[in-house]
Amino acid sequence: KIIAKTNNTDPITSVHEDSVLAVHFTQGSHVKTVSPKNGEILSMIGEGSILEADLLNPVDITTDKYGSFIVLDAGLNKVFQIFPKSATVRELLSPALKTNDETEKEKTANSPELSRPNRLVYDSVLKRYFILEDSGRLLHWKGPGFTQLDQIGFSEKGFEHVFGKSLPEEKRSKVKAVTFSPEL
Repeated sequence: KIIAKTNNTDPITSVHEDSVLAVHFTQGSHVKTVSPKNGEILSMIGEGSILEADLLNPVDITTDKYGSFIVLDAGLNKVFQIFPKSATVRELLSPALKTNDETEKEKTANSPELSRPNRLVYDSVLKRYFILEDSGRLLHWKGPGFTQLDQIGFSEKGFEHVFGKSLPEEKRSKVKAVTFSPEL
């Protein structure tokens, strides 16, 4: 059964259902929401939307426990937190974003920067994010308030953090999808 239909020709790049059963999706330079009440599609974020924000290519979306949007923008290589109720946008992670905390400065000195990210997955049990890039590189991010990214690689033992170095060619494998299951 089709409950909502969009007339836009841009492909939908991600879909996320929140805790109140609203379905949010990214399409073109917009974030849209399908109302759980009547199936109406609301253009939430982007030019001409409820909340105007300069998104270039939002490719993934999730929501935090407070209902704010966490949006991954591949065109800008940034992660935004968007608060629909107060109509504010906060840049969480970007190449230019730096911290004033001295301990965090040391950690982020060798931290990789985002490069063509395409997926953002939140691990609700461990309370952390994973970002997948077009290159197949997988990054770990602690979330809002942190600017450090840690590259995760694969070995015979499973996942491993690769701090400030590239994986040897034989350990590289392109990841094509990332998901999270609290049951594993």
